[in-house]
Amino acid sequence: MAGYRATKKWPFHISCGGPVYRETDGRREYLLLFRSPRPGLEQESWHLAKGTLNPDETLEACALREIREESGVEAGVEGYLGTLHGRWTDTTGKLFDKTVHYFLCRYLRDGDAPMDDEHDRVDWLPVEEALERLSRGPKREAEILLRAEQLLALRQPPAA
Repeated sequence: MAGYRATKKWPFHISCGGPVYRETDGRREYLLLFRSPRPGLEQESWHLAKGTLNPDETLEACALREIREESGVEAGVEGYLGTLHGRWTDTTGKLFDKTVHYFLCRYLRDGDAPMDDEHDRVDWLPVEEALERLSRGPKREAEILLRAEQLLALRQPPAA
């Protein structure tokens, strides 16, 4: 098996990824990927970096690899944010189950490789704007960004 990708004989798909954040001038920004409409995708989409788990890698390693491949950014895992699970239809109309494991990741640096050609651009957005854009799509990823904000809030020292 090349990866945990749904096939005719195996209707299950496992992916990993997550929100990547950075602090700039005292404000938190999140990395979002943008894809314009194209054949098979009638509307634009905003989403978090994620992709298919390979059999020889950990969930965390998959998340970091997919972030690097899709955005060109190097990141480090800071915490687990849980999963989203759904039933999706492939291009042939066959239903499959998909589970995505999400990790909170901190931006480390721009990578050596450019972003992949699956996306049109990468944007760094303040949390309010990132939530608004993610809420437009069917993947419920705004929920994951809220979990990231909750985890980061738990780490903040209480206000004096």
